[in-house]
Amino acid sequence: MAKAHEPIKLTFLREGELSIDNSDTGGFTYLGIAYNKNKSFTVINEILEFVGNELIKLGIIKSIDELRNLGTPKGKPISISNTVLNTLNNLLRKNKYENKLIEYYKKQYWDVNKCDDISSQTLAEELFDFGVNAGPPTAAKILQRLVDVKDDGNLGEMSLYAINCAICFDLFSLQLNFALEKIKHYHRISKAPGSENRKYIHGWLNRTYEIFDGFYEMDDLKRIVQKTSSDGKTGPKNMRGLKLYLEEDYNNLLRFIKIYDANIAYKTNKNVNALINALE
Repeated sequence: MAKAHEPIKLTFLREGELSIDNSDTGGFTYLGIAYNKNKSFTVINEILEFVGNELIKLGIIKSIDELRNLGTPKGKPISISNTVLNTLNNLLRKNKYENKLIEYYKKQYWDVNKCDDISSQTLAEELFDFGVNAGPPTAAKILQRLVDVKDDGNLGEMSLYAINCAICFDLFSLQLNFALEKIKHYHRISKAPGSENRKYIHGWLNRTYEIFDGFYEMDDLKRIVQKTSSDGKTGPKNMRGLKLYLEEDYNNLLRFIKIYDANIAYKTNKNVNALINALE
């Protein structure tokens, strides 16, 4: 069954270390744990106070409340150089706060969706990471819908049985469709003009494809599709090295690659409207 430690460490890398950004409604954040969303969590309070005291020593802030107020109406921008930020991150690593957060992530995101009981390590990692990003119930409901069980956000015995059966039958199709449903979720919360989420869509897509690319090389999938098309044939039976049992899976893969290419293009054109339109 799936194991949690390495996926959590990878999530730390994706979330980034210390963030002191007044424009982020989450406020003070370390390794993806936002103070404004986790005020009752003892460890994030310890980290905030530790960083606050260091910034007071350096004369950058006068009160720890300046960190607590980040991302709120009372918050004001705090100017911190990259040198100071790197120093703070090194101090936090030295004090091993990361180890305390591993237990938090395991309890709040891995264990709550019973990832240990999923027979595929790769699918468990995908479920866990999306749960961190969108919330465990949202991630669970999407996976439940894909395996045709009640989407109540609670992965009980029946849900886990259905998921593990689907893994045995066609893991690639399940992961592909889960990734596409994640993209639909991001599109739904980003497409409204003026939505604050629009600025995150490229990063969210990067995260989706980075995780998927860790299981199946996107470049290899593109070559397979191109070879299939050049044969003058269509349909899943011609997909070399892949088991695609349904024509729908083939079409979904084409769509997945199209969105991937649009996300790559965004790095050059910076046209968020074009990127969001590609998700339609």
